[in-house]
Amino acid sequence: MTNANAITVFDSTIFTALADHLNEGRQNPMVFTMREMMSQLMGEEALESIPEEPVQVIVTNEARYFGAVNIYSEDCIKQVQEKLHANNFYVLPSSKHEVICVPTEGMEIDVLLEMVTDINQTQVMKEDRLGNFVLYYDGDTRQLVKVAGKKGVSEMRVEQLMDMLAQPVYTVIIVNENGYEEDYEDWDMDEVTRDYINGIRFEAFDIYEQDDCRILKIWL
Repeated sequence: MTNANAITVFDSTIFTALADHLNEGRQNPMVFTMREMMSQLMGEEALESIPEEPVQVIVTNEARYFGAVNIYSEDCIKQVQEKLHANNFYVLPSSKHEVICVPTEGMEIDVLLEMVTDINQTQVMKEDRLGNFVLYYDGDTRQLVKVAGKKGVSEMRVEQLMDMLAQPVYTVIIVNENGYEEDYEDWDMDEVTRDYINGIRFEAFDIYEQDDCRILKIWL
């Protein structure tokens, strides 16, 4: 069984989407680069058409079935770091069956967000989509969180966040740049709140359940 204790703070979107398939998803996890996969499928000659950089690392399972959940595994995260030669990396939610990890160097968040959205619309069946977002794993803090583009909250990010707020959020936690948390309890997601959140320039956010309470946490 894989160990998910590698992450101290994590975005739960993928975990929640696969909540009914955790056992099968965690069976025989696999981590390999895109070049390794193409070599197995098509032979060494196929590698000529695949650039060596940037390295793309796929996290899935042997059956390629609900394997995206293995991004929460300590062993898989370590393998990703080794293959990318990096402590920190971005996670692209390819589908419920796999995620793709890429290095942060030379990558632009807005470009990655557009790429994920385009692939979801054109190549991934609706029932297999995880959503139009990008995750960031920080190896020092062991946090896996959603990230915003360089422009702050882009139109895509606002739409994504508003979709997630379709259900009432009863507690809002805002974490400032110094790590200080300020809690706002019994905060209904009315129109005024939505307008306020639209104006926030934030680095990441997460929505999760805790003690029967739905929580929105925003990192400024």
